[in-house]
Amino acid sequence: MAFFLKKSENLPQAHSHLVFVVKNILRMRSLFFISYTTFDHISSFNRSIIIIEAPFL
Repeated sequence: MAFFLKKSENLPQAHSHLVFVVKNILRMRSLFFISYTTFDHISSFNRSIIIIEAPFL
């Protein structure tokens, strides 16, 4: 998310945009974990993927 700091826009607009992005990331994360629990029994490869990607979400 470093690209938010490149342009010096007015702070409230950038802050509300950042909050919007964080909310979308959290929503995607919950969907990601729901799909993970749904497909957990299919293959152990999905488990290794979520262990790698979860800290970055």
